[in-house]
Amino acid sequence: MIMINSLEQQKLREKFNPDDSILRQHQQKMLDILKRFDKICQENDIKYWLSSGTCLGAIRHHGFIPWDDDADVEMLREDYLKFLKVFKETERYVLQTKDNDTYYVAPYAKLRDKKTYVEEHGQDCNYKYRGIYIDIFALERSYRCVSCFYQRVMWRILMFGSHIKKSSFKRNLFCFYKYIFYKSIAIARIVFRVFPFQKLRHTYGSGFCDNTRYEKEIFPLSYCEFEGYNFPVPRNYDAYLTRIYGDYMKLPDLDKLQNHMLKVEINKGSIE
Repeated sequence: MIMINSLEQQKLREKFNPDDSILRQHQQKMLDILKRFDKICQENDIKYWLSSGTCLGAIRHHGFIPWDDDADVEMLREDYLKFLKVFKETERYVLQTKDNDTYYVAPYAKLRDKKTYVEEHGQDCNYKYRGIYIDIFALERSYRCVSCFYQRVMWRILMFGSHIKKSSFKRNLFCFYKYIFYKSIAIARIVFRVFPFQKLRHTYGSGFCDNTRYEKEIFPLSYCEFEGYNFPVPRNYDAYLTRIYGDYMKLPDLDKLQNHMLKVEINKGSIE
């Protein structure tokens, strides 16, 4: 495994996210959200860890991947449900879920900064909340084929919702689809609870059904430096990241990188 030295790290920062760039300001806002999230979890004994590209950034870059414009964390479903209960909306932060945003259909939450704004690739056009965010994913034991089925259904409902204009009929139809979707997930969760699954996957409908996780690789959690702060990561992060990315220390083709966000407004509102 070849480590990236400090000179290479500096060159990547200068190329993709220098201090005065919008991307770097975006990353700093996500870091603020992550620190807020971490504080709530510590105060309420909720376990979580940096996941996917955010975990990769912690290990390979000791912070955000220089070109990355999102941040992800994972937790077991029981901790996720606990977080939903203890979180209190503030002047600055809101937890966006399927229950407080009509056109938001995903079964994971986004912790958003209400004083900022991001625009993605169309699926968020009808959302109530559109600030900079971190994704909070819940993990549970599940069948791969069932997870993949709900992933496809969720994506179809999401795309339908993103194309709705001012039509009460289509809005009501979307809400009906969303209601049936989550009722069927609740039934599936009961039916498949009897099977002794060892693999963890993102909760039904989240997507990423091929990204399996194992508790023995995650717990007990370790800590890693990320943007000058220590955050939890899987204990065996090497196995965790290798399963997702293969040789995760190898840089991708830097000429073929794409961002998630189309537009970002950092200073939206009076709070900075």
